[in-house]
This record gives sequence, structure tokens and C-alpha cells, in this order.
Amino acid sequence: MNSEERHHLHEHELGKLAVKTQTVLEKHGIAIAAAFAAVLLALIVGGWWTMSASNATAAHWTELAAAGTSEEFGAVADKLKGTAPGYWARLREGELVLDEALPKMFSDREAGLADMKRCQTAFQEVLDAGSAAPEPVRERALFGLARVLESTSNGDTEPAIKTWQRLVTEFPTSIYKTYSEQRIKALETGSGKEFYAWFSKQNPKPPEFRRPQDGLPGAAGGFDLDKAFGLPPSPGAAGAKPPADTTPEAPADDKKIPDTEKPAEAAKPETPAPEKTTPDAEKPAPEKPAAEKPADEKPPADEKPADKPE
Repeated sequence: MNSEERHHLHEHELGKLAVKTQTVLEKHGIAIAAAFAAVLLALIVGGWWTMSASNATAAHWTELAAAGTSEEFGAVADKLKGTAPGYWARLREGELVLDEALPKMFSDREAGLADMKRCQTAFQEVLDAGSAAPEPVRERALFGLARVLESTSNGDTEPAIKTWQRLVTEFPTSIYKTYSEQRIKALETGSGKEFYAWFSKQNPKPPEFRRPQDGLPGAAGGFDLDKAFGLPPSPGAAGAKPPADTTPEAPADDKKIPDTEKPAEAAKPETPAPEKTTPDAEKPAPEKPAAEKPADEKPPADEKPADKPE
């Protein structure tokens, strides 16, 4: 068969295929077009759904990353319940509350037990979700729950031992495996049970704090502060002496203020003192007679001059 014959045969086969295709399109064209449109619509909707779910998941993880306190993680867990970010938020809530509850068991038993119940509920919620919760979340929830059951044990350590053993069984390669086995051995001994039996009976309470009064009258402990700073006791403080009577006493006679120190009184006009009468002996001597007049003075007219000698 030469090339020309093959060319004619090929054209003949294509012609037959074209005729068949035309016939099929004429009969089922509408159905084929509808099916094609349905497939295209499904692809569009699927792409939009995937994109929306991806955006929503990203927003959920953003909310989880923004949380910082146990209350904030609890709010995120309530909002995103049933999602992976929601389970992580519930786990972090329980872990933060447990970190606060353990020290309180030694200082404020009532508050510590209340926090223990709260974190136990959070861990149990994660474990009840089963495979819906991520595997690392369930592993850490088992570790937290075992710590809670051990800390609140009243001598019956079986619940805590079972939880530690469950952690080892379900997660044989867990980083908590070695520690879990150590806790199982410690709780199976009599000393471990005796300790928690004794510990559960303790009831430590926080100390009572008094508001500082800053040394005001009636302040409790003000005397200690005054003593520490070398000051006299504050009025009303323990050990402080009552204030002395500050009413001034009348001065003694010998300590009276002299008249000279009294304020000067208004000046009064002076009255001449009456002349004293002195006796004759005390009278002043009579004045001496005046000196005789010189000789050249003329004698009085009634006196005659003396006779001259002959």
C-alpha cells in the first residue's frame, strides 16, 4: 500500500468518525453540555470551598497564637470547639491552670483543689474527643491528667497509676515514657501511698495580710516601724505611752517673771513730791554779810567826820 492509498484510507476513517460524532452531538448534545457545565461548576465550588476552609483554618490558628492566659485559651476553645485549634487551646488552658494549681496545694488548699478540677475537666474533654484531637494533644492531655490524679490522691493511687500506664501503652515512643514508668513504681510502693494519704489531710491556708496603716493612730505594728527607724512610738501603737498633759503649770513664786520684764504700762504724768520739812539743825547756814565797802565810799550824811589832830 503506497502513501496515496494510505492517505485516502485515513481520510475515509476520519470522515466516518466525523459523521459518527456529528450524529452523537445531534442526539445528545444538550445532555453532554449539561454534564460539562455540572463538572465545571463542581470544580469551581470545590475550589472556593477549599480556599474558604483554608482561610478559616488560618484565622483559627491566628486566634490560638494570639491567646496568652488560661482564660484567653478557654475562650478560644469554646469558640473553636471540635477543631484542631480548639483542642490545642483546651490543652493549653488545662496546662496553664495546672501550673498555677500545684503551688497552691502547698499554700492554699481550697483554691488549689478548685483549679485542679478545672484543669482535669479540660484534659478529659480532649481525651474524650478520641482520634478527632491531634495525637500530640492527646499525649500531653494524658500526661496532665496523670499529674492531676496523683496530686489529688487521698492514698488510693490506682487512678493515677492507670493513667500513667495508659500514657506508656498508647504512646510507647513518648518523651514522657521514662518519667511515667518512674511514677508508676513510686505510687505502687507503700511509702508513696502513705505520703498522699497524709498530704490529702493537710489544709494549708494563705496567711492573713493586714493593710499598712503608715504609723497612723491605732496602726497595728506601727511601734515596730518606729523602733526600726529610731523614732518615738506612734500614738496609739502597742507600747506607746499616753501623751502627757500639756496644760502649763503656774510658775513658782521664785520663778515669776519680774516686773521689769512685764510689758511697759502707759506713761502717767508725774506729780511733784511734797517738800519735806527739815528741822533747824538741818536748815542751811545763813549767808555771810556782804564784804565791807571800800574806804573811798562816803560815810552816811548823819555821821560827822572825826576831828583832825591839831
